[in-house]
Amino acid sequence: MEDLWQCFKGSGLLALMALPAFIWWAICCSIVQAFCFLLIPLGKREEYTWATRHIFTVMHRPLLFLFEFSASRIYLYSNANVDADILGAIGSNQSMISSNHRGDLDWLVGLLVQDNGGGLGCCKAIIKKSLVYVPFFGLSWMGSDFICISRNWKSDSKTLDAGYRRQHEYRQWAVPYCLTIFPEGTRLTPEKLKDSQEFCQSRGLPRLENALCPRVKGLWSAVNGLQLDV
Repeated sequence: MEDLWQCFKGSGLLALMALPAFIWWAICCSIVQAFCFLLIPLGKREEYTWATRHIFTVMHRPLLFLFEFSASRIYLYSNANVDADILGAIGSNQSMISSNHRGDLDWLVGLLVQDNGGGLGCCKAIIKKSLVYVPFFGLSWMGSDFICISRNWKSDSKTLDAGYRRQHEYRQWAVPYCLTIFPEGTRLTPEKLKDSQEFCQSRGLPRLENALCPRVKGLWSAVNGLQLDV
């Protein structure tokens, strides 16, 4: 019986059954998010920031529930013991996560780590501008101060600087902020890995076997542009 239940959990049928309720949940959160935009012209920028933090948490909570309900596990590896205080600071302070981008759900793993650290609503990320058009979630990400770029440094540099200035306001108001960056800029695939290796070879860079050559401009701008505690 236990094996049958585990098979049902892993089949995805539960997620499919919960889809209508989840869509309704996302619609409600999007409506509240739209009304929160009215706080900005009223000069209530700090209140808007706190409100969108809570909306983001409520909207993404069902995704984390399904992730944990499926019996998925996250293992942390380190040269030394992972300090619980450090994990607790993620999501409760000013910080940045630099991550490889190996699949479609690795961003969800990052959310789970931040949530267990104490603050799902602190999540920010540098994302492609096209993701703003994802139904419901795109509005939430835009309203939560995700930094949306077009992969054109000339225009993106101004967008990144504006995003970093918003982080300075978060720091001023003591609102937790955690920026997730995928330095590779795209998901890892065999074709992209081959192109990356050829690029590294043409530039005399080390050949990477399990990661793409990182795009250093965005990462370097974040390290220099953010005011971080962690």
